Formats: sequence, C-alpha cells, structure tokens
Amino acid sequence: MTADGETLRERRQRETKEQIARTGLRMFSEGGYDETSLAEVAARVGISARTLFHYFRTKPEILAYWLDDDFAAALTARLREDRNGAGPAWPLLREALAALVGRHQGPESLTVDRLFASTPSLRAHKQAIYAEWEDAAFAGLTAARPQEPEHRLRTVAMLGIGCLRLALGARYAAEYSVRLDRLLAEQFAAVAAAVEGSGSGTGA
Repeated sequence: MTADGETLRERRQRETKEQIARTGLRMFSEGGYDETSLAEVAARVGISARTLFHYFRTKPEILAYWLDDDFAAALTARLREDRNGAGPAWPLLREALAALVGRHQGPESLTVDRLFASTPSLRAHKQAIYAEWEDAAFAGLTAARPQEPEHRLRTVAMLGIGCLRLALGARYAAEYSVRLDRLLAEQFAAVAAAVEGSGSGTGA
C-alpha cells in the first residue's frame, strides 16, 4: 500500500487510466477526433483494446475524464458535508463550486474545450455532463437542506450549475486568459444582482 492509502493495484489502474486519457487527448488533438479510433489509442499506449475498454468505453469518455469524471460525486459529497447546516442553499452551493472549480483549471482544459466544440455529437455529450452536474447539485442540496422545498432546491441547482457553465464558456471565449474561479464569482454576483433587482426576495 502506498503512503496515501492506495494499494499498488489501485495505483497502477489510476496511472493506466491517466495514461490512456492523456494519450487519447494528444492523438485527438494532433490527428483529429473523428479520425482517431480507440484501437489506435490502445496501440499507442501499448495495451489491448479489451484492456482499454475496461477504462473507457467510448471516445467521449476520454474527453469527459478531463472535465473531471468524478466531479458530480465530489460536488454531492461536498454539499452533504453541511447536512446539519441551517443557512440558505444558494451560498452553500456557491461555496461548494468555488472550492471545487480548481479541478477544471488544468493545462489540458483548452484542448478539451476545443474538441468538445468540434462536433454536434460532442457538444450534445457536454450538455449531458452539465445535466449530470445539476442532478448532483440537487442531490447534495436535498441531503443538506431537507427542510427546503424541492422545487426551490432544483432552481438553486439549475442556477448554480448555469453559473459554472457560463464561466466555463467565458473562459473559453477569452482563450483561458482569465481564471475560472474569478469568472465563476462574477457569474454568481450577476445572478445575485439580478434576483435582488427583481425584488423577488426568494432567499434561496
């Protein structure tokens, strides 16, 4: 077992998965996404296609790895940590996303964004990932704030993940010249200002 509690087998699996993802991303970028097959990625890594399928069943899954393939689970877990809290759901989600957003600031992110924008099917796949994040936020919020009406928590989840989506889009448009955490804070501030300006006073 390694110093961080990881078994040698788990470490090898993690390293193999990262090697496949890194190799696939490089091949998609250099040789074209549609033109590169999973079998070719496996050959470049030096493993069988069957072994590769144990880690990634499709090419979009390789790209999703770089969007943080366990982000949804991490978000739900982070929100559930505040299970005994009594504050509003909106700042709870804002703080959770701010804490996790660094996971989307790696050097590979721009390449991944460009690939996701390159075909209609990949754009649709990215939308499905965003929907998964929204469901994860809702699940975490309902666990942390069970006293809140579900329709209100669903709205908070939708708006919060919407802020993250807009921040990710703004970063892509700026060619990564602005930090994602700053853009996310700006989006949350814009939503708060819009809600306060409308006089709705939902307190969510």
